[in-house]
Amino acid sequence: MNQVAREAQLAKGTLYLYFDTKEELFLALLSEHLGAWLHDLTAQLDERQPQTPDDVTDVLLATSQGLEPLRRLLVLLGTVLERNVRPEVVTSFKQEVQALTEGVVERLPFSPEITLRLLHHLHALSIGWQQLTEDAARSGQASPFEEEFRVALRAVVRAVAQA
Repeated sequence: MNQVAREAQLAKGTLYLYFDTKEELFLALLSEHLGAWLHDLTAQLDERQPQTPDDVTDVLLATSQGLEPLRRLLVLLGTVLERNVRPEVVTSFKQEVQALTEGVVERLPFSPEITLRLLHHLHALSIGWQQLTEDAARSGQASPFEEEFRVALRAVVRAVAQA
């Protein structure tokens, strides 16, 4: 919280007026990043109107560039953030995410059930490849994220769409 307060040029006590814990602050940041990505994704879906699994993959890949902060926060979501904030904050976050994903569900050329499965797979792929990327960086290796994520996402979208 000290670093956040310093960067925001606020007193640390001021942050605690809005967030009880640093996890609540991170959950709010996650909500902002996720909302921005879903807004961008929805706009791209409106513009491109994908009809095939490969078209959908292309839109997902185009909107997933430069989202490392979002992916890093998603890694923390289930293991740290949801466990260390008040239950009503988690409930509110989940309701907000559900409302934001409805726009995506309406715009993809799949049934709502298939689209939700696809979003769950996208979430899992993002977290998994982000963790592998961080492990590679710690050991001084090149990041495998971009190319491997592209290959995995295309395969998953094709498989889920055929289910």
